[in-house]
Formats: sequence, C-alpha cells, structure tokens
Amino acid sequence: MLGEKRPEREFWLWHRERAVTAPRRALAALAALALLWSGMAHAAYPDRPITVVVPNQAGGPLDLMARIIAKTLPRYIGQKVIVKNIVGGGTAVGDRAVLNAPADGYTFLFIHQPLMEVAAEGILGAKFTDFVPVARTGGIDQIYVARKGAPFDSFKGMVDWGKDHPGGVRNGVALMANNHFVALAVTQATGVKFKLINVPGGGGPILPALLSDQIDVGFVAPEEVVAYAKTGKIVPLALFGTQRNKLLPNLPTAKELGYPALGNLDVSAYWWARKDVPLQIRNTLADKLEQTMQDPELRKDFEHLTDDLGFTKGEALQHDVDARYAAYEKLVDTFNMRRAAK
Repeated sequence: MLGEKRPEREFWLWHRERAVTAPRRALAALAALALLWSGMAHAAYPDRPITVVVPNQAGGPLDLMARIIAKTLPRYIGQKVIVKNIVGGGTAVGDRAVLNAPADGYTFLFIHQPLMEVAAEGILGAKFTDFVPVARTGGIDQIYVARKGAPFDSFKGMVDWGKDHPGGVRNGVALMANNHFVALAVTQATGVKFKLINVPGGGGPILPALLSDQIDVGFVAPEEVVAYAKTGKIVPLALFGTQRNKLLPNLPTAKELGYPALGNLDVSAYWWARKDVPLQIRNTLADKLEQTMQDPELRKDFEHLTDDLGFTKGEALQHDVDARYAAYEKLVDTFNMRRAAK
C-alpha cells in the first residue's frame, strides 16, 4: 500500500541493486558521450590544410604525381593540400620528418619503394612498421634500356653476354637508390654480375649517361625515352611492370621473358601515415583519394606522365606492401647491404 514501509530485507536488496547498477549506467553514459564526441571530431576532418611530404627533389616524376593529385584532391576533401619537398639520406630525412610530425592526420608521406629500401638497409632510423600504407595512387613503369652500339640488343642477349663477360655490363645506378635495388634484383634473377656505375641524382641522369656511352644499360621511365627509342638512339630491352606500356606496346615485360620476379619493379606511388594516425582518418583520406583518382581532369593531367592510375587500399594494399618489403629485405641480406640494426 502507499506509504507502507519496505521489509528490511527488501530495503537492503533495493539499495544493493542501486549501488551496482548506478556506476554501470554512469560508465555507459560516459562511453556514449565519448563515442559521440569522437564521431563529431572525425566528421570534421579535415578542418585545415593537409601537408604531403615528398622526400625527393622537386620536378621529378614522383613529385609531379604528388602535385597533380594535390591540385585535385581539395575538390573532394574540402581543404588545401600542400606539397613539401624534404630531401636527403636516400629519402630517410623526409621519411623521419613525417614520423616526427603530430599523429593528427595532417601530415602524410608520398613516396615509392625507397621507404622500404632505407628501412631494410637500416638507415631509416625507425622501424618500417612505424608507417602504415594509406593508398597506392598509380605508378610509373621502369624499362631496362641499352645504349646504341652495346654488344646486345635484347634482354636475352644482355643476359647471355653478361654471363660470358662477368662485370662487363656497365649498369648505371644511383648507389643505394631505387634503381640500385632494381639492378640487384636483375642480378639475383638472371645471374648477371654488373659493373655498377654510380650516376647520382636518381633516374633523371641515366638517360644522358646512356647517350654519352658512359654506361651500357640503365632504368628509365617509358615517357623519358620513347622518342629516342623510335630513332634508335636507345634500345629498349624489357619492361619491369605488370603489363605492357601503351607508349612501347611491342616491348615485352620481364615476366613475359621468363623472369616473373622482376614483374613488381615498377615505381608505385604510395601514401603513408604514422601508424598511430587514427584509422578513421586514414580511411577517410583513402576514400577521398580513390574519388580523386577517378577525376577526369586529373586523368587527363596524367596522360603525359604515366598510364598507370591503378588505385589500391585496404587489405590488398597491405598485402602488396608486405610482399615488396620482404623482397627488399632479401636483397639487403643477399648483397650484405644492411648498415645498422633496424
């Protein structure tokens, strides 16, 4: 009845239940509030410009790719995208600059395989797993070319001649750079021992070195040599990519020539983040990059640079990166290139 007193046992049971459930309700309310706050914070991302660090010189193919994407990405992400070149240490200086930036999703790294290479060599100054891949936004094929007048005019001819003349093929590379690793991968796959000639400055100076007979072979982008190939001043030997290039449709891939291990030596343009950048932010950027790579104006801007606009994210991207990094670690161990503990 109304106003009737509870029996003593019922009274204490009622208070014990309140004592147990009240903190649970409070924690649940706090969790819901935190989730709401987190959702609001991420929904606002980004609320200021994003910086993309390119650890290469301005004007190179990768830098041009970054700037084309940075011009178009603001249409989809709603903020300005700033490209910042930080060079040195075989890209390690720019890589570390991203690791030292706040993990707030406003500083990303745009770089191809050299990040994996400096990590495998032990000169990154951090673990490779301190970075996580966000997206692959296209790439640039690499073709193996010979100078006019070289003692071979095909990839098979180079392999045969090189095996008969150990150290006789002068292969131009920028020591410890990506094309150095590509040369070592060719040695590993074919058994040809090259005489490595240091041509500093990345891939750009390789073409002049070939034209002036300083080297016999080197790695270049198809766009750089298509005109020379048509006139016979440069002899294309093989394409290191997954499929033939439209600029040189008659040039076979290394895989077609019987060397599948050389099929993943294209230059892939990856976006990287510190591993502690929130997953939701990384996913947001990946989604916006995917939209950007379908933009008609962007695809037109890329016509003169590459026909590889393949986009990858998520598990497929991680699988690709893991496989490539394992291959570079194997090269480092095989050729004793490790400089320090990773």
